[in-house]
Amino acid sequence: MSKGQASTLFGLALFGGLGGVLAGGRIADRLRRRGVAGRLWTIVLGISLTAPCAAMSILVPAGIGLYFAGVATMFFISWYHAPVAATVDDLAPMGRSVAAQGLVIFTMHLLGTAPSSWVIGIVSKEWSLTTAMWVPTVALGVAASCMAFATRSFAVDASRARAGRTGPEQAL
Repeated sequence: MSKGQASTLFGLALFGGLGGVLAGGRIADRLRRRGVAGRLWTIVLGISLTAPCAAMSILVPAGIGLYFAGVATMFFISWYHAPVAATVDDLAPMGRSVAAQGLVIFTMHLLGTAPSSWVIGIVSKEWSLTTAMWVPTVALGVAASCMAFATRSFAVDASRARAGRTGPEQAL
């Protein structure tokens, strides 16, 4: 890609990400009304839809297909932002939701974002950059599976969290 094409892709992907944040929040609210783990299922769905878009981003050449794949990748991967925040608030002890949000974001970046460049660098040196790009794509599948597994106990966890609260936060 030329520098101009890459800049265009980046700009379009930013709009895709913003749209994904908004869509993910609305979908999560709608699914939450249908079931207590609805927000988690929004995350599972978003991550699951991201994986084929990310794969397409790896496989297609520069051009309209890559623009579509890049925007779709950012759109679906951004679905998790609002549901994660709301879920943390659902489970955090009264008066500690901000600290819980901070801890979740810190842990997510410490265990995910920080080592990802290092891992991709190692894989790209051993094999190729294309092979290395499959590492985060496969990680999406693992993340979706872990979140789907978490849905099994979420109702009980949320119920325990609500039982331990007093005041206006109890009425989730």
